[in-house]
Parts: sequence; C-alpha cells; structure tokens
Amino acid sequence: MPDQGLARELFGGDVLVASSPIDGRADDLLPDERAACARFAERRVREFATGRRCARQLLGQMGWTVFPLGRDAQRVPLWPPGVVGSISHTKDLCLVAVASTRDVAGLGVDVEGAEPLAPKLWSRICTPRERRWLEAQPQAERGRWAKLLFSVKECSYKAWFPLTRQRWGFQEIEIEFDPSRREFRVSMAGLEEHLGHPATGVYRRGRRWVMAGLSLPARDTP
Repeated sequence: MPDQGLARELFGGDVLVASSPIDGRADDLLPDERAACARFAERRVREFATGRRCARQLLGQMGWTVFPLGRDAQRVPLWPPGVVGSISHTKDLCLVAVASTRDVAGLGVDVEGAEPLAPKLWSRICTPRERRWLEAQPQAERGRWAKLLFSVKECSYKAWFPLTRQRWGFQEIEIEFDPSRREFRVSMAGLEEHLGHPATGVYRRGRRWVMAGLSLPARDTP
C-alpha cells in the first residue's frame, strides 16, 4: 500500500498519525468498546476496531497505556483529557491523528477512495464558485478533484464540530486549493470570523486514496 505513507505528510510534528488496512477484530477492543459496537455489522466492527487499535497505538506514545475510546451521542470519539484526535476510514484504509490540546484544539483527518465523484453529486457537494473551478480543470481530472473537495469538507467538519457542536452543510463551507503546495484554504463563517483568516490544511492525492488533514492551533480556538 504505497499511498499509505502519504498520511504522514498531512500534519506537522505536533500531530501523531497512524494508518492501517481495515483488519481489526472484536478481540482488539477493550470491553467498553466492544459493548459500544455490539450491534454493528461485521464490516463496521472491523472498521471500528481498526480505528481504536490505531488510536491506542498513538495514545500509548502520549503515555496513555490503557484507555477505552468511547464516543458520545453525536458519535464524536471521547479522547483522554488533554488529547484531541480524529479517525477516518474508507473501505480498505483507516487513518487516525492525535495531538495534545496544548498545541492543537481542533483536528480533522479524512480519507476516501481515489475513484472520481459522480457528476450527479457535484452540485450537492460544491458551491457555485467551486463548480466553476472544477469546470476549468481538465475533464479527466474533474471527478477526482470533486472527490477531494468532499474529503476536505469532511476533514474540516471533523476539526470544527467537536469544538462548537454546530452543524453545517456542504454549501456553507468553501474550499480553495493551492496545487503548487498541495494545500487547501477553508472559508466558513464561524471559523473564519474567529480566526480572522481562512484555515489552511494539507491534502494528498494517491493512486488508491485521497486524504486531507486540518489542525487548528490551540491559540486560535474559542
């Protein structure tokens, strides 16, 4: 899985990242975690267990040797005190990122398969400005850029929602790509008003996956 190494390029040194194929088992889970996924389908159990195993690996590097990683009523992972994190998985890959709240207060990571996003979904995911940008790209690349837009918006939501508990739709956030730096800028009313500038994250495009990472420095959060 050569694209897997791209995950390490999403963040700076203040964020720990782990990746794994979806190969987790119920036996990998702590008792409280196993109870939380008791009604999941088998595939969902594998995803859940892979994410928790990767998270436990990273938490161990931060000094948390045993910590059951539950989730709240809004499906946000319940990280240990002083830790912020994000989990994402697609059909064959899981990514997990964690950091100390001393450095990072909002953290989002997302991975999606690299296959193009169907054109019928573009108007749902993309703002009019983003649609115009897509139409200016080579026709063969538009679907993949649309998929990356979806991934970046998911990543941004994961970074901001746990801090504010404010839901928003795809049309309420706008993304601008900088292909020369493989970065993106996020424009969203609540986030931009607080920071005073758009947030900036990193994306990577591989043969099998596209992925995005966004960290909000602790000093820039509410």
